[in-house]
Amino acid sequence: SFKKSQLDQMDELYWNPALARARHLGVRLNITLGELFDACVNHGEEGMAALADQTNKAVGGSPGTGVDEVRWLTRFLDLRLEVLASDPAWKDSVDRIGMYRRLLATGNSALATPFTVTCHGDSFTVTGAF
Repeated sequence: SFKKSQLDQMDELYWNPALARARHLGVRLNITLGELFDACVNHGEEGMAALADQTNKAVGGSPGTGVDEVRWLTRFLDLRLEVLASDPAWKDSVDRIGMYRRLLATGNSALATPFTVTCHGDSFTVTGAF
């Protein structure tokens, strides 16, 4: 079906690369995986990987090497915000970073459902139902 084809493409282009990078980094938190996926959608696999590498350099390692994952994710968000804010094509996407920061502030880094997110002024409740 058309919908299955779209989901297969999403997996191939964005989800699978984000999941592979998360495993490589030793990511354990769902919020970090979600941010890697979002960055992959926005910046492509290479852009997401470059941001992860810059983050590793900035904080001296990755979650898999013992760096606190929330600290790592916070720096990743800082670096990604710089990229988004500096490019006129992506300037309208900066609230994606705000959404992840607001989620982090709730302490629900596992993304246990239900939870509500707000992005670009719209609120959505994630229930876990497909």
